[in-house]
Amino acid sequence: MLSNAVTNIDSVTTYKDYVKRAKECGMTALAFTEHGNIFEWVHKKIAIEEAGMKYIHGIEAYLTEKLPAEGEEKIRDNYHCILLARNYEGVKELNRLASRAFNRNDGHYYYAPRITFDELFSTSDNIIITTACTASCLCKGTDETKEKFIDFLKKNKNRCFLEVQHHNTEKQYVYNQYLANLSKEIGVPLTAATDTHCLNEEHAIGRVALQNGKGVYFDDEEGWDLTWKTYDELVEAFKKQGALTEEEYMSAIQNTNVIADMVEPFELDRSFKFPKIYDNSEEILRNKLFNGKIIQSIVDEGQNKYTRQDVINRLNTEMDTFKAIDSDDYILLIDYITQYAHNHDMWQGPARGSAASSLALYALNITEVNPLKYGFYFWRFMDKAKYSLPDVDIDYGPKDRDKIKYWMLTNHLDLPNVKTAEIITFNTIALKGAIRDIGRGLNMPLEEVDTIAKAVHEVSVDEEKIVTIDDEWRQKYPELFKYVDIVLGTIVSIGSHPSGVLVSDRDIESEVGLCYLKDDPYPVSFLNMKELDVQNFVKVDVLG
Repeated sequence: MLSNAVTNIDSVTTYKDYVKRAKECGMTALAFTEHGNIFEWVHKKIAIEEAGMKYIHGIEAYLTEKLPAEGEEKIRDNYHCILLARNYEGVKELNRLASRAFNRNDGHYYYAPRITFDELFSTSDNIIITTACTASCLCKGTDETKEKFIDFLKKNKNRCFLEVQHHNTEKQYVYNQYLANLSKEIGVPLTAATDTHCLNEEHAIGRVALQNGKGVYFDDEEGWDLTWKTYDELVEAFKKQGALTEEEYMSAIQNTNVIADMVEPFELDRSFKFPKIYDNSEEILRNKLFNGKIIQSIVDEGQNKYTRQDVINRLNTEMDTFKAIDSDDYILLIDYITQYAHNHDMWQGPARGSAASSLALYALNITEVNPLKYGFYFWRFMDKAKYSLPDVDIDYGPKDRDKIKYWMLTNHLDLPNVKTAEIITFNTIALKGAIRDIGRGLNMPLEEVDTIAKAVHEVSVDEEKIVTIDDEWRQKYPELFKYVDIVLGTIVSIGSHPSGVLVSDRDIESEVGLCYLKDDPYPVSFLNMKELDVQNFVKVDVLG
């Protein structure tokens, strides 16, 4: 089980590096249990399965005993607990829990996204639970807290495990022995975990250097070994620790396979998820398009280049295509949004890209280009043989753009069945920032670090701009760049896409997952733009 948090520089190792190493070690299943979130889970699932392993959907959740009542002071208890989805229903349940944890208005979020004991205790058998590290309530909770949690464990032996770890510290030693005795007492099995935060020792040093450079410090890691462990290394580490008998730690290690076997694989839903705008969408769209006045105006505009029948034939062809690829509702969605803009006197630019070739979009006043007049082929836009998600890009004026986006996110387009959310972006460390952070972390003279950072420049490679630094600097400062290369691309914060809005009639909270940013009242998806594309969710770009 990995802990690779993305918002507090808890790891500099990418999920791809972990997947590669897991495959090299002959592992058959892999779970990423990040602190408080399930960000980028679709990309991780795809990478794991492409490597021939089973994907396990999981999270290292933060627990609080209860939410504060109105006016009551918040308590930062934040116990750790591992939650794993047993099946796809468990995936959705876990996504809902993780989404709820980010609520900043009701006390869930306090320093970290949290769920309550009651919410944990109310989980179904679709969720597997392990007790996590020494931050578990069984290690640092009060006697009353421990008793409450143990009572839950005893009632859910079929899906709960007591988690032992190999760290050679006094605290872990004592805790492992406590868990071994508790296991015998209540009949809940042990399982082993490594609490992996780094691929290897070099990554561990790079992690600490970056944390030092950023002023991040974890005061409870003294004596911990957070590097990846092979099977043999883990056995040796437990043997060296000496807290458990050989039978106990070997059984705990074996139980990781038991957990993996409990998990059922699931397929991603790649169907097109056009939000249902109307119950009779095809009829409504046809009535809008085959309006006598609209058809005649298009004919008149053509100045005898095409007939009324030509217009009707073209619209019928496009309607047949819309129906074939289930996109009537998408066309009506774009029409609905543009009509809102027109009705509120908002400036709208012409639709761009392949949309310009659709006569239907011209007839709906979505685009300003008549494709018949200029001989544009509709099949550049959509084709029955190419079942792909259509896309229409429309520009709005700077102020109007914000109004459109606000309406979509606040009022969900005034459509009762539609849900909306912003789309997450991940902010990563670039070359110049990595040099400065690692340089500070390695206690290099700041003037020297500044000189090196200023040597970063852009070069053109295959018509692309690449940020780089000349080899002479790498040769002069090999240690610096060894760790710079490790931390490059590390996610240090999250944000939201400046224009993209996720629009769906699905339960976004369970099928995608949602979080909330500090100064943003709108929900933000756990998945980025590319991951939403994989599952064919509809994204509307509100451009300016």
